[in-house]
Amino acid sequence: KLSLVEFDKVNAKKKKILNFNEHNVKLSVLVEKYATNLGSQRIDSCLFNVVVNKFFGQIGEEANDQEVPIKSKRQLMLKLKKTKHVLSVSQEASISLEGFWKSHDLKVKVTNEEVYDECQSLFKETEAFFNKFKEQIIKKDINFDKISQVQLIGGGTRVPGIRKVIEETWRVHDLEVSNHLN
Repeated sequence: KLSLVEFDKVNAKKKKILNFNEHNVKLSVLVEKYATNLGSQRIDSCLFNVVVNKFFGQIGEEANDQEVPIKSKRQLMLKLKKTKHVLSVSQEASISLEGFWKSHDLKVKVTNEEVYDECQSLFKETEAFFNKFKEQIIKKDINFDKISQVQLIGGGTRVPGIRKVIEETWRVHDLEVSNHLN
């Protein structure tokens, strides 16, 4: 979900309006756009594919995640949540899981670059989504120069590739960009 929100500081004592928070800031949503297919689940899927393909490459088997037991997949998905956090601040992460497939333990190093390459279609869809959002802003006659801050919310925003798409699409290099984890 993308929202362009305007914040107005007001004197709450003079106005008795219910949509104020404790800091006397009125929030007005100017533009909103939803995309259910661009969430962090897609990034999880990319990361899963990178890890499983590297694992099968190491053991000399053809990659077939359908043969991996459900219990192993669940354990790997839990490990990958931590791996995403590591990759948000580091260039590579190690993942290990005993008894992952048949008699093989999973021991894989994965890099941001590998995940970025696997997620190219996601990043292209994200860029297209942002461009459609910008079109909505233009249709509402909102001046881009008045945008002073970009707030990134949600787990997917920790991914360097998503941040890069945001910076390039919005040209926010000079703006204050802050990241909220949830």
